[in-house]
Amino acid sequence: MTLITWNVTGPIFKNDRISTESACCCVPPCRRCISIYRASFDKPGAFCAYQEVYELAVNIPAAYSFPLTVRITGGLDDDLKINGTLIEDRVYDPLRLGCNLGHYVGTAGGGTGYITTISSSPLTLTLVDQFGGNWGFDLTVCLDPDGGQNVNECPTVTEVSKVDDDWVTRPDVCCANPLP
Repeated sequence: MTLITWNVTGPIFKNDRISTESACCCVPPCRRCISIYRASFDKPGAFCAYQEVYELAVNIPAAYSFPLTVRITGGLDDDLKINGTLIEDRVYDPLRLGCNLGHYVGTAGGGTGYITTISSSPLTLTLVDQFGGNWGFDLTVCLDPDGGQNVNECPTVTEVSKVDDDWVTRPDVCCANPLP
């Protein structure tokens, strides 16, 4: 994702939308990551009111054992719940509004993504709108990012729910460069 600049309402992304130019975290033949893109634009926006707008399940192949380390990288607008828990709440609040604006996951403290440990499948990702009328995420989910389990299988994605049908999507891509 290319962050162009910050303005008074938050980050300005390439083409004024969340997009990515980074490569997947895998090197062939590794197949542990999946890139996921969902976005909806020009919706009625609330001011710091939490609304769950999209949910999906990342299905973990049976070859993996638990507990399993997962790294999530990429950008989102505005917030993310992982297995029902809101992560990084109010960490990306440059205007001190009391809610996050669009941001990169796990970068506030200089990190390169959000790392968590899960104990079962699926991993549930919920997009939460808090500010403005654009909703979306362009995420890469990597299972066992350090390769300690020596498994090279790709997760799959299942849609659980969404607020409406006006979503822009790309095919979920395993271990490939996300589209710019």
